[in-house]
Amino acid sequence: MIKAGLVVEGGGMRGVYAAGVLDFFMEKDLYCTNNYGVSAGACHLCSYLSKQNKRAFRVNVNYLQDKRYCSVRSLIKTGDLFGAEMLYDIIPNQLDLFDYDAFKNNNANFYSVITNINTGKPEYIKIYTIY
Repeated sequence: MIKAGLVVEGGGMRGVYAAGVLDFFMEKDLYCTNNYGVSAGACHLCSYLSKQNKRAFRVNVNYLQDKRYCSVRSLIKTGDLFGAEMLYDIIPNQLDLFDYDAFKNNNANFYSVITNINTGKPEYIKIYTIY
């Protein structure tokens, strides 16, 4: 484990580039002690920290034809373009299983970066911490 910080940007589908970089890091067994993700970057870090190579890429591209994911239909039906239920429940629990145990057993700090709507300033929410 490299004693360093890794920041992964958001950007929706543009984040697929970051997914590829994280896949390369996994192939080289490069992991950082402190990891920060914004939006899509936080999602990609979940696959990275659970050591599921190529999973973040698959989640980004394999379901583009599914109307429950990233579609106008999803936006109209749920008010959410990406389809939160599809993205955060159906995909990780049924279609492309997320390895919750590997995630829990990683040896890294993980923070999701959000914007405080009242102040406009970033806040760092600890998702997982080394104990």
